[in-house]
Amino acid sequence: MGTDRFSRAHPAVSFSFFAAVILLSVMLLHPVYLALSLAGAAAYLLCLRGRKAFWQLAAMVPLFLAITAVSPLLNPLKDAQGGHVLFSLFGRYITWELLANGAMLSGMFIAMLLWFFCYNAIMTGDKFTALFAPLLPSLSLLLVMVLRLVPAYGRKAQQITTARQCIGLGGSGGTKRDALRGMSANLAALTAWALEGAIVTADSMRSRGYGAAKRTNFNPYRFTAADGVLLAILAAAAAVTLWAGTAGYARAEFVPTLYIAGSDTPLGAAGLAAWTVLLLIPTILHLWEDMTWRILRSNI
Repeated sequence: MGTDRFSRAHPAVSFSFFAAVILLSVMLLHPVYLALSLAGAAAYLLCLRGRKAFWQLAAMVPLFLAITAVSPLLNPLKDAQGGHVLFSLFGRYITWELLANGAMLSGMFIAMLLWFFCYNAIMTGDKFTALFAPLLPSLSLLLVMVLRLVPAYGRKAQQITTARQCIGLGGSGGTKRDALRGMSANLAALTAWALEGAIVTADSMRSRGYGAAKRTNFNPYRFTAADGVLLAILAAAAAVTLWAGTAGYARAEFVPTLYIAGSDTPLGAAGLAAWTVLLLIPTILHLWEDMTWRILRSNI
């Protein structure tokens, strides 16, 4: 995975963008706004991960269909609401309005997943620490350490399983009791490794004087004028989008009757345009840098 202009921006810019996009995607329950959010997240994920992103996007389609199909059956308060009955299932009338509402909820959930995929690729642990360490030093350190434990434990568990299989233990053959014993042995080895690692980390922090005196900060990121311009554009686009949303131009209702707000007024059109600009800023920066690099390389 390569880096682009947006990933090299100041952590405050990256965090502000993802915070604005994720919050507004949850608040603006409108099919057009949601479709743009999905398209923006998918486009930037393709820019970041290339062909690998196609498999992640393909896995979202069955999830979208499953949530859309199941959501009308999970909420008893919305039973038999809507004027267009499609069929009856398990004593419930499934209407077009309920399916549309389920599609909106599933689309919002998938948009959150895609944006968090992009967030994990851009906002690394060092960026999070550099951004929040001056304000919340202990909490930021704790969050970074906790977030890195999950992938570290997963890799170590795989190493333990592979090592046991290489010496003839924990294979696929055997009874269920043998499999349970193998899993218990893997868990015991993983627990021992985790406890030993915690002791080593505590001794290392103590030997380096953690908490012994007033702490100092090292921040390799510098807030440049380009970061200021980019942050101002993000803030302006988010403000116009929020203004249009609070004015009712990004509202949709599906039950008991279908209602979708239009964008035929100047404020509605401005909100939709600002939302589009906000979502496409990372993709535009990535494509612009890629095109510039190709032009410069062709001139050599």
